[in-house]
Amino acid sequence: MSCVIGLKHEGDVYVASDGIASTEDGDTRPIKAIKIFRKGPYLIGYAGSIRTGQIIQHGDFDLPRDIWGWPDLIREQIDEKGALITVSETQSQMSASNFLIAHGGRLYETLCDFQINEIGEMGFTAIGSGATIALGSLFTSRNLDMDPEKRLNLALDSATEFARSCGPPYTIERL
Repeated sequence: MSCVIGLKHEGDVYVASDGIASTEDGDTRPIKAIKIFRKGPYLIGYAGSIRTGQIIQHGDFDLPRDIWGWPDLIREQIDEKGALITVSETQSQMSASNFLIAHGGRLYETLCDFQINEIGEMGFTAIGSGATIALGSLFTSRNLDMDPEKRLNLALDSATEFARSCGPPYTIERL
């Protein structure tokens, strides 16, 4: 897992991530893990299965007309590439993967069961094994007069300190 953070600030949306790839047991892998990418007008970050992120990042498909088309598109693409997990006869999900999607000054999360949620008034969210720790840091810094990139770095530092599956290098992108 990992830590990927979305933060809305003065009309911009930032997506930040750590750079560690790890197994479900928390062992780190010696690979370059880039968890944020641009796809058309979207800025996307992902946590969980590197494979699901690669499928969306490098897939050749038409982008959805609006944000609400992303869950179906993600499901279709990972199913086509064999990365969809069957949970029961009536339910399937991504392999422990979640996505953050920034578009048009808004921030959304698509969770492993393909629900999509717009991030509300607090203006931030996090996914991955370090998410709870990063959320605590972002909550604490929300009323401080602090540069958004500094807030994101502090949140990633917190996740790195307390979740062994998170670590540098960090990536921060703005849309």
